[in-house]
Amino acid sequence: MHKMLIRSAHKAIPLALILNLLPLSQTHAGWWRVEADSNLEASFGSITLNSSQNVAGANFPATAKTNINGKGFTTKCDPGTTLTGESKTIYTTGEYVNPVILSEDGKNYAAVNDYLMAALQYGYSSRLYWLPMENVVLGWANDMCGGSSAHYGDTPFNVTMKIRKPFVGATSFRLAIARIYTGDQAGTAKLRGAAQTVYLSGTVIVPQSCKINAGQKLDINFGDISANSFGSIGIGNKPANVNVQTRDLSIACTNIAAQALLTLRVQSEQSNGDIIQSNNPDIGFKIADQNNRVLTPNNANSFIPFVNQNPTNLTIKAWPVSSTNKVPTLGQFRARGYLRVDFN
Repeated sequence: MHKMLIRSAHKAIPLALILNLLPLSQTHAGWWRVEADSNLEASFGSITLNSSQNVAGANFPATAKTNINGKGFTTKCDPGTTLTGESKTIYTTGEYVNPVILSEDGKNYAAVNDYLMAALQYGYSSRLYWLPMENVVLGWANDMCGGSSAHYGDTPFNVTMKIRKPFVGATSFRLAIARIYTGDQAGTAKLRGAAQTVYLSGTVIVPQSCKINAGQKLDINFGDISANSFGSIGIGNKPANVNVQTRDLSIACTNIAAQALLTLRVQSEQSNGDIIQSNNPDIGFKIADQNNRVLTPNNANSFIPFVNQNPTNLTIKAWPVSSTNKVPTLGQFRARGYLRVDFN
């Protein structure tokens, strides 16, 4: 309770100001849809570009199809809201999960990965909107409070992809790109957090390609190592009794000009800083160039630069390290990484 004193010419009169904060359900009357599947997969499959399209700023269209046939949803209502099956206008709000990094020609692009960005168009029938959008008309339906129904057909997302940075070979992705809310014009669906997350996926292939060691898998085996040698050596450090392994690489490229400036970097499914994490939580690996400069996995700014000689010969080094400064559990451990060639 807060007190305020208002003074008159005669005496002070205490005045109590009381503020009651009501729950949202008591102060807002509205309705919204809750999808039975809160995740919506939208894939455009595989797209092949030509060399002239693989340049920064170039864009190309795609249609990411989703199958929603038979997928259910339930209409929820706040107290005081009544829907009895009469035709209602359906509104939708759509937002990107990640920030918009470019607005151009009425389209807003969100980052997909290091090489691509995407603009998404969503809607129904002829009512199509580029994201982000707020409380736009999706259509009309006969929703009822507490009623359940199902979608039919599929929902296409029109996508415009744009090249952020030219790349080599192919790039595949699946990421949460947008959130969709459906309900009344007041935006109750978003207030209630009733989001359906759109996952965009696909593969884009370009004619410029490179093969490392003729496409063969590169195995590096460190043999038997004492578990105790990993204890108390410090995170990121190599056991003293383990030798660094060196491997020579031959990189042959197609449809890439001789003397073109290229880079080699490391990608991994699981990493922590500059450590590629193994399936043993206490052990990881580091990869470095011939001068012992460690490459940070999944970092486009950490690479070995080289000039395309077709083939080009490079050397990398690898060694195991402690991930936790603890003695690991006994047993075989392994990690998988990828060597990727990029344009510089």
